[in-house]
Amino acid sequence: MAARANEWLIIAKENAAAGEQLRLRERNRASASRYYYAAYQAAHALLFTTPLKGAVPTRGNWDHGPLINAIKDGAIKHLGLDASQAEQLGRRLAAARDARVFADYGPDVQFEDQSLVDTQKAATQFIALAHRHGASQQ
Repeated sequence: MAARANEWLIIAKENAAAGEQLRLRERNRASASRYYYAAYQAAHALLFTTPLKGAVPTRGNWDHGPLINAIKDGAIKHLGLDASQAEQLGRRLAAARDARVFADYGPDVQFEDQSLVDTQKAATQFIALAHRHGASQQ
């Protein structure tokens, strides 16, 4: 499982780097999308460091909603998080997903800078957690 965690962390870091380059070029919608996927992929890495019974997906990845719910429901208890902290992490990932959907599919509405900042923070937090808890870029 550690090898799969490392694979997910590598692509999470690639997307975070792409998000940063897009942010520097003021491509905020595209940046938010890349940052969300960085958080999503780092969350995959976290779940691959977790001894989940029967939860390893046959395709090799989780859909967005089930992954967020797994985080909220405490699937990453081994990180030493209490239920409130796990719920907060799940909410942060859900908010990043909502920002990504809005950025990608809401061209008629102004995309807020705070949405980008929050999505970037989610990516940074999930990457740090994945790195700290068993996934490491090779």
